[in-house]
Amino acid sequence: PEGERVDWARELALPRATPVVLFAAYNARLKGFAEAARALAGSRALDAVHLAVVGPPAPPPPPRGSHASLHGRVHWLGARADLPALYR
Repeated sequence: PEGERVDWARELALPRATPVVLFAAYNARLKGFAEAARALAGSRALDAVHLAVVGPPAPPPPPRGSHASLHGRVHWLGARADLPALYR
């Protein structure tokens, strides 16, 4: 329903206080997925942050050198029809 929020903790099976950043893109490469992933992987301040990626089913490859630090923190959700709820 309109105005409803997504419960990221439940949807991604994460502890309730886990910070989640939404990355929504039809073309993740053009929108800067590599840069977002590098930032997430390269900052100790962001160690607890998870990235929820919404878009076409084929995820882009992770940036070189960041795969290990992103393991388990990037969640590929594929195409979704509930984008307004995801942004809340």
